[in-house]
Amino acid sequence: MRTGTKSAAVPDINAAYMLYEQGQVDDARKIINTILEKNPNHLQARALRDRMDTQELQTFTHKTRNLQEAGDVSPLMLTGLFIVGIVFALIGTLLAIKPVQTAVNAGSLTKEVVTEGALVAGRMQAPAHFGLIFPVVLYLLAGACFFAYRRYRAE
Repeated sequence: MRTGTKSAAVPDINAAYMLYEQGQVDDARKIINTILEKNPNHLQARALRDRMDTQELQTFTHKTRNLQEAGDVSPLMLTGLFIVGIVFALIGTLLAIKPVQTAVNAGSLTKEVVTEGALVAGRMQAPAHFGLIFPVVLYLLAGACFFAYRRYRAE
């Protein structure tokens, strides 16, 4: 049966609140754990424990975001990004040579010509500028690589 007196062995939840507000989170957590061992359904102790856990998680998340925003990018990654951009640009240029030559011979980029190449299985008749689709995509990828390289290098 419950009496109006508190057990001396169970710490007071108010002491845990005071320690928590003073920044002594570890001591407050010890008191809360002691209270919850004696009475697992103690609502105030559970609420304070959950509040402390939430604050700890928010602090950890904030620190993690700050590390990510710091832009800790290794020089090796920047060099790799720059080289990939150069490779994309070179391959795009090599793939653009044949369609441009075909268009020059036909007199117009929009004139239908018979094309034959590595990307087309067999022969096909299509406007010459269709052959520039892959080089344009590679130039865009190279531009994205150079933009990222410049952005991270500036940081």
